[in-house]
Amino acid sequence: RAAGRAGAGRLPSRFGPGPGWRSGGCERPCPGGGQRAWARTVLACFLGDTGEVARAKAAAIEAIAVAGRIGDVARESGANAILAMYGGADGLHHADQAVALARRTDDLWVLALALVCRGEVARASGDEDLALALNLESLAAARRSGDRFNMTLGLANSSHLHLKRGDAAAAA
Repeated sequence: RAAGRAGAGRLPSRFGPGPGWRSGGCERPCPGGGQRAWARTVLACFLGDTGEVARAKAAAIEAIAVAGRIGDVARESGANAILAMYGGADGLHHADQAVALARRTDDLWVLALALVCRGEVARASGDEDLALALNLESLAAARRSGDRFNMTLGLANSSHLHLKRGDAAAAA
């Protein structure tokens, strides 16, 4: 981390736009403002990962508003998941909202993302049992859909938690 970014008011992020990121984007049809909602969510990731937390939160909040206006539950869930990572005291609310919305869709990519973000919020608050359960559920959803991006996140996070418990066999 660059000087001045440490403790920038967000959870440590082990994810961001990467090779598998497109799998939840607008390669499927985007109704109305779906493209804008997705673009704002991705922008929130980039801004947050460069330490611009206030701008990241604003972009995610805009994405939630756009997705909510057009009834795009999957993109509203994704934006809430990202806002959970940068939302400070409201992170838990947004993480819970992301999971609740994701469970209303049939989109396993969105569900896996929401669960892994909620797991990070649980881990950061010290609830490692819940974090492990959420990451394992995320991993299962990602495996069912063939989503390598979220498989990597769920596997890395659950392995980390198993190792913290001294369970190298489960981590492998």
